[in-house]
Amino acid sequence: MQDFFGIGEVFVKVKDLDRAAKFYHELLGFELVRRGNEQLYIHLETGHLVLKKAGSPGHAAGGPMHFAFVTKTERIDELAEKFVSLDYVTRGPFNFEGPLGCRAFFVFDPDGNEIEFSDHYYREYFQEKSAKR
Repeated sequence: MQDFFGIGEVFVKVKDLDRAAKFYHELLGFELVRRGNEQLYIHLETGHLVLKKAGSPGHAAGGPMHFAFVTKTERIDELAEKFVSLDYVTRGPFNFEGPLGCRAFFVFDPDGNEIEFSDHYYREYFQEKSAKR
């Protein structure tokens, strides 16, 4: 078994912090817990996302990039429904078959970063743990 348990931190380069805040907070519903040093922090149960203004001092961040959030299947369907009428590039939702099968939905943020929402690890890890409690 590997001693890796998930992603603790992802830095994402954005052009406009206010526009990024609107997308991640108002459209996706993430709680913005801290803003400072030209960056926004979004804390999750097992890690955090940092939206970093391009060209600002400190960590350079990356982008455009692809990263995925673990969520429930119902949330994937809600997001797909929400974004169908908005002016964002999306893909899916898809049902991926095979041993790593999952349901996933993809949306590109205003800076061209592709965000995936997948139930794979939720079904594999969180749902099983909840059933054991």
